[in-house]
Amino acid sequence: MKIEISDKYKQLFDILNERNTSPIDTIIVTGGRGSGKSFVVSLFTILGCVNLDWKTIYTRFTDKSIGDSIREEVSEKIEILNLETKLTEHNRKIVDKNSNVKIAFKGLRTGSKNQKANLKSIKGFNVWVLDESEECPDFETFQRIYLSIRSVDKQNLSILVLNPAYKLHWIYQHFFLKNGVQGGFNGVKDNVMYLHTSFLDMPKGSLPENILKEYARMREDNPEMYRNIVEGGWIDDPEGVLIPFRDVRLIPMDYFYSGFIRNVCFIDPAERNGDMMSAIFCRLSYNDTDKFKCHVYDIIHSNSGFEVLSAIINQKAIVTGVDEVIFEKNGVGLATGVMLKSLNSDNKYKLTPYHSTENKEAKILANYEFVKRHFAFNAEYNESKQYNLFLNHLTTYSTEINEPHTKDAMDVCCSASKILKIIYKKLL
Repeated sequence: MKIEISDKYKQLFDILNERNTSPIDTIIVTGGRGSGKSFVVSLFTILGCVNLDWKTIYTRFTDKSIGDSIREEVSEKIEILNLETKLTEHNRKIVDKNSNVKIAFKGLRTGSKNQKANLKSIKGFNVWVLDESEECPDFETFQRIYLSIRSVDKQNLSILVLNPAYKLHWIYQHFFLKNGVQGGFNGVKDNVMYLHTSFLDMPKGSLPENILKEYARMREDNPEMYRNIVEGGWIDDPEGVLIPFRDVRLIPMDYFYSGFIRNVCFIDPAERNGDMMSAIFCRLSYNDTDKFKCHVYDIIHSNSGFEVLSAIINQKAIVTGVDEVIFEKNGVGLATGVMLKSLNSDNKYKLTPYHSTENKEAKILANYEFVKRHFAFNAEYNESKQYNLFLNHLTTYSTEINEPHTKDAMDVCCSASKILKIIYKKLL
């Protein structure tokens, strides 16, 4: 059976023929509906398994979502390639004739409560495919697995397959914006290969007439939806985002250490299990050029529990020379304060509680403009998993999209803003 694919995928299959000599370790495959992304990637990984002895693991964000569809996609390609004598499906895995696992399927989260799957089984694989990777919530989750793919005798590849989402998504921020790559790019930049196709790149007759008519109708009625869903283009900021990434002031780390008047830590405790406890370590400065600025040089943003995080905050406050720790004493915040007081027995820093009575959303709407004008963040934010996650949450908080996990970053900044406006009123 003759298989036709877009010429744009030639660079991908050059890897199999060892014609691509670039040191590639990551492949970003983007495209809209009917672009053949999954088809081509499954062909590529199967051929790698058969011809180069690769071991591939396919994942999606949830174990449930991986379902049968992705396995059927791969199994179908084994039949198309007439490789049934070399590869067969057994117990949700693809094995060779000696029963060695060649392709496996796994979820990154086992259920609805963010339990992370046991990823010890990833060891031994040299190719990782993250299908529908736009569902993966943060760079931290990606990096955790990326660093686990480390075969010593085979090429290691991490392949992200996705329909592009908002430009605020960590994939766009990390692999496109940071790398100076535009959406729709086909080629190699540093160690990353970019592949982008749409249904227009597919062989004629690949899609039925009714689907083509639906695409034409969508292009006429909703050009923005067509550009995203069909052409696979990245979307600009979602409605209601208060601080888009482009408005965040990023400065070099050494700038944080020049002429500050105070060194303060603000803490927003987690309200419920699963919420983030956020602490921002800030050097406050004032000069004729920048006027008043709050330089956020370090961040704690985690749901590890107040006992663990209180100890980390205390240690970091002492090491960095914080002169005051200001914390919200509502709810679990009171327990956080008690623990910090016991840890800070030598009074290395002043411990100041405050009580918040206003609604979070109201506080955010009243103070987010202050954050945009007066806060500065570390340009090397990607060097810290928690800092990166914090900025992702801060810049995706939307009044139109109710995602509570993104609220904590915005909340601690706006709480700090409210306090700073009172303390430094004369400087503003």
